[in-house]
Amino acid sequence: MLVALIALGSFYYSKSAVINRYVVAKSKKNGGSFENIKAFLVWDDTDEIITNDQAAFASFTPLPKSEISSLKKELKSATASDPVYIKSIGHHIRIYPDYLVAMKPMSLTLKTNVPNMDLLLNQKKVATSNSENFTTELKRLPIADYSASING
Repeated sequence: MLVALIALGSFYYSKSAVINRYVVAKSKKNGGSFENIKAFLVWDDTDEIITNDQAAFASFTPLPKSEISSLKKELKSATASDPVYIKSIGHHIRIYPDYLVAMKPMSLTLKTNVPNMDLLLNQKKVATSNSENFTTELKRLPIADYSASING
């Protein structure tokens, strides 16, 4: 019985099984895409879980069914030099590796030459420009879809 439980745990907590669960969660059309995958995501450099606040400007598009197998392949072969890869963060029950999807943080610089405009990232206000040479930088953003615009 104990051997069967250990074997079952080895399968459930394996790298391939985590990749499969992540891809299934990422391809769900219902609910917020980040909400579906956030339990799998950690920062590459700190091993900390990516929070809702850190992903406030991010837009995670559900994965189309046609891209599922290619994402699985990419994650299985990805290494720490890639922007997104599978990383072991500790252990479950002191036996099984705790594999999660590690993301390297990215930065975005937004510039405008129009004063008194709201700078938006994915339709969320980032800052208001105060000069004709306004620049603001956002750091520690998760890898996602971003669209910048201005309003005002």
